[in-house]
Amino acid sequence: KCTMIMPVYVSHYSSEREMLVYALLDTQSDASFVTNSVCKKLEVDGAKTQLHLSTLSSTGKTLHCQKVCNLQVRGVNCTKKIPIHAAFTQEAIPVNRSHIPTPETVMHFPHLRKISKELMPKTDCEIGLLIGYDCHRAFTPREVVTSPDCEVFGQRTDLGWGVLGMLECAAGADEQSATC
Repeated sequence: KCTMIMPVYVSHYSSEREMLVYALLDTQSDASFVTNSVCKKLEVDGAKTQLHLSTLSSTGKTLHCQKVCNLQVRGVNCTKKIPIHAAFTQEAIPVNRSHIPTPETVMHFPHLRKISKELMPKTDCEIGLLIGYDCHRAFTPREVVTSPDCEVFGQRTDLGWGVLGMLECAAGADEQSATC
C-alpha cells in the first residue's frame, strides 16, 4: 500500500531553521497537524486551544493542543515554500511507515520506473506533519503518471512525488497479467 507521504522541509516563516520530516497529504482532513517534537526542534509554539476532532472512530473528541501559525513546507528538491497558516500540535502523526513510497517501490511497475529517481530512499526522519486540505496548495497535481491496466499511479505536487494504490494487489495482478 502506498499513499501521499513524502519527505519535506518544514520551517517557520521567521526562521532559516529547517527540519526534514515526512508529511502525509490527507485529503480527508480539514486541518493540518504538526508533532510537538517538530515544534520543539524548530523552537516554535502557539496559543493553547481546544480542537473538536471527528474521525471514523470518534466524534467530537476534544483535543488540548497548540495552534501554531505560519509554518511553511517545501519539497526536498524544491525552493518554493508553501505556507501552512495554522497547524495543531499532536504527540504523533499515526502513519504506517511501510506506506512511504521509495525508488524500490516503483521499480515493480514499468509505468512508474521513470519517477524512481525523483523519490528519496526511506529515511528514519520523523513523520512530523499531516497536511490537510486547509493547505490546498500542497495538493495541486502538477503531473500524474498512470497506466491503463494498473490502479497504482504516481502524482507530483509542489512538494514532490507520491504514489497511490494497493501495491500488493497491483503487483500480483502484474505477475498474473491481469488487472486488480
